[in-house]
Amino acid sequence: MFLWSFVSTLACTVLAYLYPAWASYRAIDSGTVNQHTQWLVYWIVIALFTIFEMLLEGLVSWLPFYYEAKVAFLCWLALPQFRGATRLYHRFVSPTLSKYENEIDRHINDVRRRASSKFGEVASNGLDFVKSKGIEALSMAQDVANNAHNPNADKIGATSVDGDVGSGDSL
Repeated sequence: MFLWSFVSTLACTVLAYLYPAWASYRAIDSGTVNQHTQWLVYWIVIALFTIFEMLLEGLVSWLPFYYEAKVAFLCWLALPQFRGATRLYHRFVSPTLSKYENEIDRHINDVRRRASSKFGEVASNGLDFVKSKGIEALSMAQDVANNAHNPNADKIGATSVDGDVGSGDSL
């Protein structure tokens, strides 16, 4: 069972990511717009598939022949002779994204604005923390340097003003 799990995971990774990454690299250098479009479409579809699989994996991974079906599906998506990703994109993904494009953009901008604000707050708090710890570190370093220079500095009252060591007795 473990060996089959390893083999199926390796096959899925090669089919879903390694081969398409190589083909995308080759497409960039080819300068052919159709190849660029094919691989951009593929990456959109595989991203959506990966998200749905992550959400539903607990439900579907126990199904018989799930991993075999997944390997076949990834072949259909990735291999240029099938162009499965292009078919799915034009049939389902593009119409759905077009329908909700404005709403998606609004949510993305809202998250971006909130994240930027939160990042600024965290960065400011972080800088304040670093400043305070830096001041503490400098103060400690100064104390260490003073003690190293004058080892008896921490013994208060051990020396008189003129440098004589005494018990404080008066005459």
